Amino acid sequence: MSLTATALTRRNVHQVSAIERTANAPWWAQEVETFLLVDAPKQILSRTGSGLLVHEGDVLVAVAAHRPHHKWTAELLQAFLVLPALRNKGLAALALLCALAHVHVAAKTEHVMWLVHQENTAMLRVSLSVADPATPADADGFVTFAKP
Repeated sequence: MSLTATALTRRNVHQVSAIERTANAPWWAQEVETFLLVDAPKQILSRTGSGLLVHEGDVLVAVAAHRPHHKWTAELLQAFLVLPALRNKGLAALALLCALAHVHVAAKTEHVMWLVHQENTAMLRVSLSVADPATPADADGFVTFAKP
C-alpha cells in the first residue's frame, strides 16, 4: 500500500468538497470537519493557510491542515481527517505518517505537533501508534503529540 501526500492548492482544493461529513459526529469531530471542509479551503484559496491531501493511487484517503505553532518552533497539524468511508481499514496510521512527513518537508520544521481530544479514542489509538504523547490531557481534554 503506497500513500502519497500533496499540498492542498487552488488547483485541487475542489477535492475537499466531495468529502462527506460523519453522521451523528460528536462536537469535537464536527469542529474538525467544519474546519477542514469549510474554513481550510477558504484559507487555501486566500493563501492564508496550508493543507494537504493524502491519496492511495487516485483515491483520496485523508485531508489535513497545518500552520506554524504560535508558541514553539514547530508546525501545528491543525486538523487531520480520514474520510469516513475509509475508516477502520488500517489506513489511518499510514495516512497520518504520510501527512506528518509532508508537513516536515513543506514547513521546513524539525517538529510537528497535533492535539487529540481524549474522547476521540480512534485518533488517540492512531496517534499513540506513531508517537508518544508530549503532554497529558489538558483541562479541555486535549492530549498533545509531537513527532520529530
